[in-house]
Order: sequence, then structure tokens, then C-alpha cells
Amino acid sequence: KLSKKEFVESTIDALNKELGGRHLPISIISKEQFDSVIDVITDAFQKDPAMIWLASEARDETNEVQQMIKYLCSWINRPILIRGKGIVIGVKDEGRGEIRHTASGTTLQNNNDRIVGAVSLLPSSQENDSIIDVLSNALSLGIPPMHKSRWKKLYGPISAQRLDYTDILKKKQKHIMLQTLKHPKFIYVQQIGVLTEFQGKGVGKKLLNMVIQIAESLGDTALYLETESEENESLYKHFGFKTIETIDMVVPGDNHTDAKQTMWLMVRAPK
Repeated sequence: KLSKKEFVESTIDALNKELGGRHLPISIISKEQFDSVIDVITDAFQKDPAMIWLASEARDETNEVQQMIKYLCSWINRPILIRGKGIVIGVKDEGRGEIRHTASGTTLQNNNDRIVGAVSLLPSSQENDSIIDVLSNALSLGIPPMHKSRWKKLYGPISAQRLDYTDILKKKQKHIMLQTLKHPKFIYVQQIGVLTEFQGKGVGKKLLNMVIQIAESLGDTALYLETESEENESLYKHFGFKTIETIDMVVPGDNHTDAKQTMWLMVRAPK
């Protein structure tokens, strides 16, 4: 499997090679910027089909859906960034700033430190759902909103069951990489997101290209990800990913019209 040490060293080398002494807005994000990263990913996933599926009966409640997305993104990314099990790479605003009008006059506010896109990565030797991870997350974040007594009625009983059902994705990842492809050395692309206002401006492309450079610098390392729409599947194919399997996540006994959520399980093999 891909060790954390090898992964970190290769990531740093790939970034240094990309920068080449120049000042570019892409870098490894520190744990002190965790909240900023989560804000970016939460915003990016507002209309994500899988997140809407998880919200179930609260799907039309904007505030509750946003609360749920922020919680879930924090839960899965906290072990990576706060506990240091992986790496988050971010792109910062390249703009010169924005005009702010205040009572004291007009000023130009610098936005260069604002994260506008991020990708979280986990080497295959690491797990983000160990007992310690779960306990640490629970102490810091509490229980999922759909499990809280005051929100259960709003989300409906099936929401919590759908969340539990997503455990199948971890099992599928292990089966595909370790048994089907027999390729234990890989990087899991956990999440990638770009602020809504920056989408379509090449930020996501910049992040994906950087991830590919990291994998290629390792020589024999694959990339693995899941996506939840045909549009995204088509995008990732453009970057060399192939769909290994599609699965329909359906909780037994779920008779809602939106009971099925299809996921595309994709791999980019080493070159």
C-alpha cells in the first residue's frame, strides 16, 4: 500500500516542481484552515445528488441541507486534515482583490489568502474511519443531524438509514482495488470542490492535474474516486479515469420516489 511518508514526500516534490520557484496559488493546506476548506466543499456540494439523497425528506429545506452537508464534509475530512492522515491541496484566489465601500471610505481588500477550491487525498495505507477517528469526530462534531431527536422528524427515518448504507462505498473500494484490480497502492480522492462563483474557471482542472502529477510521480500509484452523476463521470473520463463499476444505493424497504442513488466507482491506472 502507499505509505503516508511516501505520499507526503511525493506531494511536496510534485508541488515544488509545479511551482518552480514561482508564486502560484496552489499549495498544501494546513489544519488551521480546516474551517475554510469545509466552507468551500460545503458550498460546492449544495446541489450534489448524493447529498440531496441523504437529506431525504429535508431535501427542500435549504438551511437543514446545508447544515447536513457541512457536518458530513467535516466528518470525512477531519481525519485527513486535523489528524494528519492525508493531505488537502487548495487553490487560492488569484484576483487582485475587491472594492469594499465603508463609512470611512473605499478600500481594496486583498483576497489572495481566500481558498476557492480544495481536494482531500488519502493514501491507501491510511483509514479515515478507525475507532479513534470516530471517537475524535464524535467529540468534536457530535452526532449527525438526522440522528438528533429534534431533527429526526424533519429528515424522516430513511435519512439515517441512507447514511448508514453509504458504508457500502468503503467495502466496494477495498474490493475493487485489492481483489479485482489487485492494486493496493493508490490515492483515494476523497472530495474535490470549488466555490460556486469560481466554477468553470479552471480551478477544478488545476486541482485534478496536480493530483495526477502526484500519482504519476510515484510511478506505480493509481487514483480512486466515487462520483454521483453522469456529468461528473464524463469529466473524470477526460482526465484518464475509467468507470470500474456502477452501483445503485437503495436502502431495503425504501419506497420513496428518490430511493435510488447511483454511484460511479472510477480508477485512473498508473501510466
